[in-house]
Amino acid sequence: MRKLLLILTVTSAPLWGCSLVLNWDPAGLQCDSNPTNSTHCSTGYSCLVDKCVADSSLGEDETCLLDQQCASPLFCAPQLHTCHKACTSYYAATSAQECAVSEYCKPVRVEPNSSWKGACVKSDCQTATDCRANQSPLNGDACVQVTERANACFNKCAVSCTGSSCADTGCALLSDKYKVPYYCQPMGKLSSEQLVCMPGASLPGQGSVGNSCEPVTNPCADGNACNQECHPYCNWSAPACPLAMATCCPCTGATVDGTVINYDLCFDTTSSPCPKC
Repeated sequence: MRKLLLILTVTSAPLWGCSLVLNWDPAGLQCDSNPTNSTHCSTGYSCLVDKCVADSSLGEDETCLLDQQCASPLFCAPQLHTCHKACTSYYAATSAQECAVSEYCKPVRVEPNSSWKGACVKSDCQTATDCRANQSPLNGDACVQVTERANACFNKCAVSCTGSSCADTGCALLSDKYKVPYYCQPMGKLSSEQLVCMPGASLPGQGSVGNSCEPVTNPCADGNACNQECHPYCNWSAPACPLAMATCCPCTGATVDGTVINYDLCFDTTSSPCPKC
């Protein structure tokens, strides 16, 4: 850590003298994080709120503003404003291979291009009650198991069918708040999935039936679910699937509060039976 040393020597008589040493540590000095302000930190330091901090001095989960403030290999996760290890397997069971056993890979938006970056974060919840802690409908009301030992909070949704016509409901609040479309997507470990709201396709033609997909970075359009490809929701008792995916297959997810989450998706079963989904 760099320190500024000022040594003053005062001599008032030929027989004696004294030295005064001032030790000024730049860490903790006042600053202003506004780049247009002239109150800056020394080289090797940067401003965090109103105090200078040394580069690479902050550990995991500590509050940060810039990547350089976090110790390697951590980065300062946007939106979270805390230091985390980077990862790529968003909400996937395989994130346990990138993160600690009690963590999962959470996607966060990086501005200004709205791309995604993953951060290893601790499990959000044990039950849905933990997700509702601040009594906000936007804080999430579904606790979904994403790895063996880590769960994530989401906003739950539902798929309702009238005859052969199906539509998902429950994501309007998120769409209104964030001004982007949300869609109802099964998320979680296999056989532990719950239907939750995810940012949906926003580009023309994106997320159409049969398109390859990934729930976060390449989502499906409303009315479809991502299972490697975009599959339409359907009603098993009154199926109406497109020719390319002519079979309505039943899917079984998690059991929540004693109720099994069931949903149906259209699949191509020409060469294989309905998959376990």
